[in-house]
Amino acid sequence: YLPEAHTDFIFAVYAEETGIIGVIFLISLFLILFWRCLYIGYRAHKNLHVFPAFCAYGIGLWFIFQAFVNIGVVMGALPTKGITLPLISYGGSSLIVMMASIGFLLRIEIDTRTLNDYPIHLEKKTIVKKKKEAFPPNRRAVKKIFGWFK
Repeated sequence: YLPEAHTDFIFAVYAEETGIIGVIFLISLFLILFWRCLYIGYRAHKNLHVFPAFCAYGIGLWFIFQAFVNIGVVMGALPTKGITLPLISYGGSSLIVMMASIGFLLRIEIDTRTLNDYPIHLEKKTIVKKKKEAFPPNRRAVKKIFGWFK
């Protein structure tokens, strides 16, 4: 019996309703979110954006730590701390801060994506554009060369 199941113990209700498949699915979603945060941080660090890279790493660690502490509390392995399940638990301030951090993470991803498309040459401070390759040739020309056209 959970008196306030809709607040910090929402994982218990979710596990009861969806079973082991739902629990594995939710944990895998948190792991995918964590992996994506690390990837965004890696790409930002590769483009010499050190502060946004460490922010992305921190957001990922924050999400995964908070999720696993909440899951541990619900299972009874850890004492009750009052930490919400990220993006799921009922609570206005926690949900607002989580969504703001997701927005910040998306902004880091957008900034590093645009710089990844046009890498900056450090010595000349110019944008290096990729050259278009002539290969593969036109299909019609290949068919004409080999006599496969009708």
